[in-house]
Amino acid sequence: MKIWKLIFGALLSFICTLCLTAQPMKFGDVPIEQLRMEIYEKDPAASVIVLFDIGEAVIDENLEVKMKRHIRMKILADEGLVEGDISLRFRHVEPKQRISKLKAQSYQVDEKGNIIKNKLGRREKFESKTTDIWSELKFSIPNIKKGSVFEYEYEWKSESIYDLPDWYFQSNIPVLWSEYTMRVPEWFTYMIYKRSYHDFLIEEQKPYNDKARIAYEETYSGGRFHADRTVVRTEYVDYTGTEYHWAIKNLPAIKNEPYMKAMRDYYTQVQVQLSSIQFPGSLKESVLSTWPELVEALEDHADYGKRIDGNRFLKEKANEVAKDIGSEKEKMIALYDHIRSTINWNNRYKLFPDNKLQEVYENGNGTGTEINFTLIQMLKEIGLLAVPVIISTRNNGELIDLYPISSQFNHTLVYVEADGKSYLLDATNKDRPYNVLPVSVLNVKGLIIDGEESRWVPIEDLGKNRFTQSLKIVVDEKARISGQLEASMSGRFSYLFRDKIGPKEDVNLEKEKSSLVEVLDNINIDSVDVLDTDPAKAVKFKAYFSSDNYLRANQEVIYFNPNLFQSEFDNPFKLKKREYPVDYEYPFSRSTTVSIQIPENWKIDEYPKSVLHRLDKNKGEFKRLIQVQGNSITILYSLKINNTRIMPEEYDNLKAMYDLMEKSSLENFVLTKKS
Repeated sequence: MKIWKLIFGALLSFICTLCLTAQPMKFGDVPIEQLRMEIYEKDPAASVIVLFDIGEAVIDENLEVKMKRHIRMKILADEGLVEGDISLRFRHVEPKQRISKLKAQSYQVDEKGNIIKNKLGRREKFESKTTDIWSELKFSIPNIKKGSVFEYEYEWKSESIYDLPDWYFQSNIPVLWSEYTMRVPEWFTYMIYKRSYHDFLIEEQKPYNDKARIAYEETYSGGRFHADRTVVRTEYVDYTGTEYHWAIKNLPAIKNEPYMKAMRDYYTQVQVQLSSIQFPGSLKESVLSTWPELVEALEDHADYGKRIDGNRFLKEKANEVAKDIGSEKEKMIALYDHIRSTINWNNRYKLFPDNKLQEVYENGNGTGTEINFTLIQMLKEIGLLAVPVIISTRNNGELIDLYPISSQFNHTLVYVEADGKSYLLDATNKDRPYNVLPVSVLNVKGLIIDGEESRWVPIEDLGKNRFTQSLKIVVDEKARISGQLEASMSGRFSYLFRDKIGPKEDVNLEKEKSSLVEVLDNINIDSVDVLDTDPAKAVKFKAYFSSDNYLRANQEVIYFNPNLFQSEFDNPFKLKKREYPVDYEYPFSRSTTVSIQIPENWKIDEYPKSVLHRLDKNKGEFKRLIQVQGNSITILYSLKINNTRIMPEEYDNLKAMYDLMEKSSLENFVLTKKS
């Protein structure tokens, strides 16, 4: 009997899969169940869902790219109505793209159960140019409201085989079904990059047969008395191609959660890039360049490498700034400080500069690359090795190092060598010291553009990001407390703290002390002293505090939580399950040592246990160590994140660590009076 149950179960699963892959997708054929749906059980908060999104891309008989797309959505709440405003982008310059065969329609059910259809009219769609290269076709789905189902389909074509489309199966709203088919003739080789944190229901490729029209030249000899004659002929050629097919179901919405990079980095996706072409009877032609070829092209480009050239004006300025400065490192820092205070960043990331570097300097305004190019030029003028490092910022998405394509990059950093050490600089912020990079550029790695010396380099801060505190607490016989907090912050913690308080000479510490140190409401900060003002070094401060009513005391028992400065233990991870990685911006460590002295007429009756929680592969740890000796208590809290990426399968362990931290921050010591 068991074997028949197993066979029946397998058969039922197979039939369900067939039903799902063969579900009715014809335009206008909307099941009544979709119209009556009121809530999506897998995500009850969803205001709109994608019922299906199907794309089919082919290289047709004219060797042009054509994609048909059909998408259907369901509005579950008024907030989802914005999805009915559609914009489709296409290129209006050579090689041209075009959109045709567009139709769109919405559906509702009336009081009698009849399906009402609302069709998009011919005059309800608009084309407009958005740039010198790109146009968009815009339209709004007619008469949609809460409960509506709507759909649209269109055909997109391109004259270029370079334009075979990528496909994103996932988005910021739930997707019940997404499917992509791609048919490629044997003459074209595409590199395929696939990223997914979910299993594909269908992932296959198979051969297919078709024919295409190929143009070729024939040359006829004119003999002794006539010129040779060349004729272009076309003929249909049979070929065998490869059909790629992917499908996936029940994809959750990607929602903005703590510690995320660009949203599209987490989408299930397939990206393609033309690599080579080989027609019958012809040699293979490489299309995708190598990384060395890309480096060479950038170095020789008039609007990139050639921008960094000798400039008398900038040389004079550089020598003026670096005059009478001893070491190479000090000269580097001086030029960095000069550029960041002289040129304002216009908040634009762009790989290629628009303006000459002298103009950028004189105007005092530029893009990120223009500012850093000016710094590179001035560093070179005083004899230091300085070259560009091309990167993709966090909001621009992770680099795909399979593809040596410049369009992936959107910003340039500075690589410089001084006194035998190497540094990465970004001078786009007036307040940031040389050894702290912007969070926006911390995106794994960048490519040094330096001829044969070009190589990948990790994008990370020079120093360690550490926050250490030492807390001394004294409890008197009346349950009043007093004490001292000493803190030291290096790396990014130092920069963030200084960014908060501003220059020391501009801060009224007595007035601002309550905002400098985050404490509980009933703790008084009596005084604060900031001990170090060098922005490139660790910042240190002392704070003195007291309280007459912090402890919950009666005649016999005191409940004491020593976590006076507890904001660091707030738990950012609320989801039970996370489908995509946790991406910290940078590695860091935070530690607090607490020493407590209680009165002689009290004793420590109960206290929490020491705890230790480690992440796998030494990616991080939390520990709380407690030592009690007589009337003295010593506690060490420590949190370390050593690796910036925590994978979805590691999330449970990470969340458990933060849950433990949160619990530990609430646990009390119980003090009782001696009899």
